[in-house]
Amino acid sequence: LARADVVDRPFWETPWWTHDAAQQMRLRQAIRRVAAGGVERFEATHIQADGTPGDFDFFLSPIRDAAGRVRYLVPEAHDITARKRTERALRDSELQLSRVFYLLPDLVTISTIEDGRFIDVNHHWRELLGFTREEAIGRTTVELDIWVYPDQRRQLVEDVRRHGMVRGREITIRAKD
Repeated sequence: LARADVVDRPFWETPWWTHDAAQQMRLRQAIRRVAAGGVERFEATHIQADGTPGDFDFFLSPIRDAAGRVRYLVPEAHDITARKRTERALRDSELQLSRVFYLLPDLVTISTIEDGRFIDVNHHWRELLGFTREEAIGRTTVELDIWVYPDQRRQLVEDVRRHGMVRGREITIRAKD
């Protein structure tokens, strides 16, 4: 940026803010509130030097004189582009995992290893066993009386702890009816 792009210009008319009218308006409102003595913080998107959008955690705070009057406003922005990119990637990944979890034609659950308390159950599990999601979530396999042979659960838990997973094991479970 050239000095002329920012000196003697209202802050909302600087290159950081002119790309988005809604953000300009938000900044103008924030300036009014901070000029009255408040502090503002919000996330904003700005065009970076390379032309790509970047995410910033923006702060605006007042500096007061000896009489307590607001004399200056101090803008501060922290680049959170990498964090936001990671959060978006994580959300996308979770969405894909969620789709797989719910659409698999196998019985799939997420439960605690300690007591078999259900955190989530997929559609196929609910359909075959006859429980609603609400009946299962937060309850244990023992409370739902699912295990025909309780030793099978004990052995599964031991194998998961020892090997990190179990595959190809037949078990006998009981449906709600």
